[in-house]
Amino acid sequence: MVLAAILRNFKCYKGINIIPFSNGFLDNLNIIIGNNGVGKSAVLEGLDTLYNEAHWIVNNDIKGKKEDVSVGAVMLVEKKRAEKVLDSHDKKVMEEVSKI
Repeated sequence: MVLAAILRNFKCYKGINIIPFSNGFLDNLNIIIGNNGVGKSAVLEGLDTLYNEAHWIVNNDIKGKKEDVSVGAVMLVEKKRAEKVLDSHDKKVMEEVSKI
């Protein structure tokens, strides 16, 4: 489950922005609403870029390059399921991240 999107200098988002999708673990529906131009589509396009290697869109105000743009996601993963597919190094990384 995706808990939040992290957008840095992507489309209309300048700097680092965390957009939460859930306030609890039992939420099953997310609705993104807002006025035109506030970044609703940018959130979805950012996730499309992350998961499907879509086109990177740099924020015009930063006058930067693709290296200045990043997109991430905060995920909730059931530990038992993840351990089945991770190698030993990735399991150690997951344990450290889980502590945070």
